[in-house]
Formats: sequence, structure tokens, C-alpha cells
Amino acid sequence: MAVCLLGLTAAGLGASGEAAEYRDAGGNLYGTVQLGTQVWMTSNYRCAIAGDGTALIKGGDVRGGSIAARYYNFEVAGGEGVETNPVFYNWPGAQAAVPSGWHIPSEAEWETLLAWLALDGQGGPGTDAVAKLLGPDSSSGLDFLYSGSWDAGSFFARGTYASFWTSTQYPRDARDMWQYRFAATGHSKTWLDKRCAFSLRLVRD
Repeated sequence: MAVCLLGLTAAGLGASGEAAEYRDAGGNLYGTVQLGTQVWMTSNYRCAIAGDGTALIKGGDVRGGSIAARYYNFEVAGGEGVETNPVFYNWPGAQAAVPSGWHIPSEAEWETLLAWLALDGQGGPGTDAVAKLLGPDSSSGLDFLYSGSWDAGSFFARGTYASFWTSTQYPRDARDMWQYRFAATGHSKTWLDKRCAFSLRLVRD
């Protein structure tokens, strides 16, 4: 049975109103944008159905003993630059959720995106790559919103930054993955436990 986390608009468009180019197993629609050699989804992935058709587990303590594939979806208000009803995945959930033809961007792919956007005129005017990514009407079309993350039973830094998985393992601890954060002050890369839950933005294979 399909699980649709976010309903469609009357116009049949995706979460940010973009022209739909991909429909997931739950019926959610996503636009895409080509930036350099990469093609990205223009909104965060939000399907509760794994690529093999099974349902992901909803909720649960991300810091508990289980590391089953999980997602976290709560009906919360948005606001200026803040995502309404965000969906977060722990690492097993993120891996399971990815549909055929798409993948979680690696650390190198994130850096490729940032380097391309840092060129004047690429994805918008100026050389501030992060500024081209943030907000509901970003010049790049990626529209990163300040969803924060989900950890230990609550939202973390909601309204402060956008937080995304990479597919790159942190080399010093098998329990951690590299993860990117974007805020008005810039961006950072850090490693965090696979049981934490972050937004998922996908790149076309």
C-alpha cells in the first residue's frame, strides 16, 4: 500500500511548486534541475516506502539499540525559510528509501556542486555558493530550507540550518557518516552517528 507523506497541490506540482519530473512510490512529485554536470531533485525526498516496496518504520528512538531503517515525519508549521512537515531518515532508512535511478550524493559530489556554484553566473549571480542554495526561491533552484535534523526524540536546530546526508563513510569510525549543514552564515561538514536522522536530497545516476 502506498504511503504519501505530503499531499499534492491542486496544480499537481511538487512540494515547492516546481514542475514535476519524478514521482516516488508514495505519489510525491519532485522537480529536477541540472547544475553543471549534476541533476538534483529540487526538494527533499519524502517517501516512506523503500526501493524494494516495503514500508520503512516510522519513528522510534534514534539513539536506541536498533538501527533499523526508519523515517521521522511530523506535522509542524513552516515559516520563512523553514520546511513544513519535514521528513528525516536515519542512515539505514536513507539507504533503503533511495529509488532506482537516483543516489545519495557523496562528499565529492557535494563539493563539486559547491565549487560550481562558487563561479559567478553559475546557478545565479555572485560567488557565494551557499546563498544560491538557501530559501524557497533560491537562484540555483535547490531551495534548501532550515529543517534542522531529528535526534534523541526531538527536532534539533530547526529554523537554523539545513542538514543533509552524504554517502561517504567517516574514516575513523564505522558508526558515523559525513553530513553537510547549510546556514545563512555558511556551510560546514561534520560526522554524525548513523542513528541520527537528516534530510535527504538526491542526485540522478
